[in-house]
Amino acid sequence: MKGEIANCVKAYINRLDFEALFATQELLKFGHRTAVDQCLYVLCKSEYIKRISHGIYLKCDKRGRFREPSTEEVLRKRAELMGLRVVKHMNGEEVVFLINGKTRTVVINGKTIELKRACNRKLNLGESRAGNLLRQFWFEGRIESLTIREDPNKMARLRYLNPVDRDELRQAATYIPDWLNKAINQNKFGSWIDDEARFKRLQALHRD
Repeated sequence: MKGEIANCVKAYINRLDFEALFATQELLKFGHRTAVDQCLYVLCKSEYIKRISHGIYLKCDKRGRFREPSTEEVLRKRAELMGLRVVKHMNGEEVVFLINGKTRTVVINGKTIELKRACNRKLNLGESRAGNLLRQFWFEGRIESLTIREDPNKMARLRYLNPVDRDELRQAATYIPDWLNKAINQNKFGSWIDDEARFKRLQALHRD
């Protein structure tokens, strides 16, 4: 039985593209966890695959060498297996990874990475410049938002946005709270939100 499981695991990995990431979870359909883990251990020893993180492996290239997958790529693979979303948030020079699940840490290539919990509305802002800026203001909170128009540094970040970013800023009204909308748009607040967008926004508010 173990031999059959090992053959199935090897055949599955052989069919993968070179340098592909894959997970232990993908192989459990071939047999119980212990037998699968033993097979993966042997393949790691032979340097045909490499363990990148808990339950995540990398297939070698055609020359038997291994690339260095990015932290973001591995995190997205793990999130996919857990049924979670991962969004990269830039807080100045700092990179923060947000998920729609419990805050947790994972180890990738020996480095501990923290995944911070955030609501779906924050994740829906995406990874663009406008989305990151709105999330920064949102994380700072309602009281701090009152200083957006008076703070030269914050205003500079808003003015730095190009027309596409500004349009995305307006479309984000379906996700961000009223106080943040008002702080950014002031007298124009809500004037460009149509009824359909308002309805979607209310739905999002109720979900969170």
